[in-house]
Amino acid sequence: MGHEPNQKLRSARQHLGLTLEQVAARVADHLELMTGTRPPIDADHIGKYERGVHTWPGREYRSALRTVLGVDRDEQLGFYSRRSGGRRPEDGLPSGLLQPVEVHRFLSGATGGRGAADLITGMRVGTPEVEHYRSVQQRLAARDALVGGDQLYDSATAQLQRLSRVINMCSFTADVGRTLRLVAAQLSVTTGWLAFDAGRHAEAFYYYQEGLTSARLAGDGGVEVWALEKLSRLAFEADRPRDAVELAQQARGSPDGATSRCASFLHLREALGWAGLGDAAAARAALGRARTLFERGVADDDPTWLDFYDEAELEGLAARCQTVLGQAADAKASHQRALSSLRPAYRRNRALVLIGLGEACAGAGQPDEAAAAATAALELLRQVASRRAAQRLHALGSTLARGYGGVAEVEELAERLRASA
Repeated sequence: MGHEPNQKLRSARQHLGLTLEQVAARVADHLELMTGTRPPIDADHIGKYERGVHTWPGREYRSALRTVLGVDRDEQLGFYSRRSGGRRPEDGLPSGLLQPVEVHRFLSGATGGRGAADLITGMRVGTPEVEHYRSVQQRLAARDALVGGDQLYDSATAQLQRLSRVINMCSFTADVGRTLRLVAAQLSVTTGWLAFDAGRHAEAFYYYQEGLTSARLAGDGGVEVWALEKLSRLAFEADRPRDAVELAQQARGSPDGATSRCASFLHLREALGWAGLGDAAAARAALGRARTLFERGVADDDPTWLDFYDEAELEGLAARCQTVLGQAADAKASHQRALSSLRPAYRRNRALVLIGLGEACAGAGQPDEAAAAATAALELLRQVASRRAAQRLHALGSTLARGYGGVAEVEELAERLRASA
């Protein structure tokens, strides 16, 4: 007997411009964040769902697919159980049919659906639920550098929404409440960063502000500094360099931003703002302070969110300042130092440094080297999903095409970029 194709599922995927491989990867990311285990789902699985070979995926897969494809109910994706006589049910069932239910299943998002928020109202939560969301935030942060923000953003927002429901609808002790607020602050900032990497600046601003609010409610100055630092970077990218300077200075003025390593990183954020303002002297001074403080090494009281900050990050951000100031030779040298010390697993960051190197080479009148760096970045971006990096790469390609259209390496790069679009 033939299978009836699932047009709803296929349309939902195509509406978002996703391939079967991309949907499978995002489902796997989502489930890994919730369970700590990466499931064996691939493009063939998704293809079988679309062809109607399987009409009723497992509960966890259905929940993940709803999140990835942005719908509320299973019927919107054309899923139904053949054991129900072909009836295509709503995902939300009357609450009486679902009880008793383990609290953790609602908190982890395993059931999904609109009824989950009502069912957890007033339930008592404690340390296990706190640790679940802490683990989610940590896994998001760890996978960001490996796969990019595009693949993780939807899962992060879904988890943050569930945590918000827990905070606002469940009951807990005062200590648990403060810790939930702190974890919400950390998860909000992480979600904001994923939005930023996915090129969603308005959403990034919203989540950074949410993180700032939650950090203040939790009374945690360390996460408040983290949110301010991220807002400083966002302000620079939004062509508000003076805001970038003042946000970095405000963060640096907090006692929680006073460790040498943290102050070093905040000076880098300030330097980027000064560069955007065209104040080369102030930018150089801030970069100098950043390097001096960085050389003092790590300390036990350094914030955990700063674990990524290493020599490669320092050189990469210094290079960005130098590029903005038109110091192409210095920027090229800084990018090369960043590449030599960058952690191999950080594919997205390596792509960004290569793009920066290409920008510096273009500014120095070296189109062949710029095109080579851009081509290497393009290969890396086949493995990660970062709209931020992709936009910078295509902007570099356009710059090279306008200025050096007759150079063979530039022509070859342009062809590769067209093929990847």
